[in-house]
Amino acid sequence: MTKKGTTDIDGLPETQWAVKVNEVFEGTLQVGSTTVVNQTGGYDEDTNSLTLMEGDLPLEAGESYVFATRRMSDRAWFTMVPVYGARPVGSTTEPFPSAEDMDGDGTSTVGDYWDQMVRDQVQPDTGPGTGPEPTDEPSEQPSDVPTGSPEPTDPAE
Repeated sequence: MTKKGTTDIDGLPETQWAVKVNEVFEGTLQVGSTTVVNQTGGYDEDTNSLTLMEGDLPLEAGESYVFATRRMSDRAWFTMVPVYGARPVGSTTEPFPSAEDMDGDGTSTVGDYWDQMVRDQVQPDTGPGTGPEPTDEPSEQPSDVPTGSPEPTDPAE
């Protein structure tokens, strides 16, 4: 992984990295290809300061990471999820005893752990559900509200 430079997106610097793909846990990138991954934040030469998302750490050239990214549909790169979007790894073949043996080879590894994380990921709510519609009034009295409590008053009265 090598630093390519920085770009400005909506007034925030983004550091661009050329990343060689060693393993793909999800998505359509090809092993052995090189892609660009942006990290929100970077060094601002005008103010001589480093700007990063709160809790994020700068990436280090030459290190290996597992990335969680989103594709920028109008750009030719991926942008890291802030804070949790880059996890340093030495090798995905290192033992990881608490992971499931996802590939069935008898050894639980860092790669198995990430395969498990992709399998078990929680998808964001992207629209209305298929369950019952919400009602205006609850079907039963909440247990933490005493029965017979006075009606709330409008402070404007």
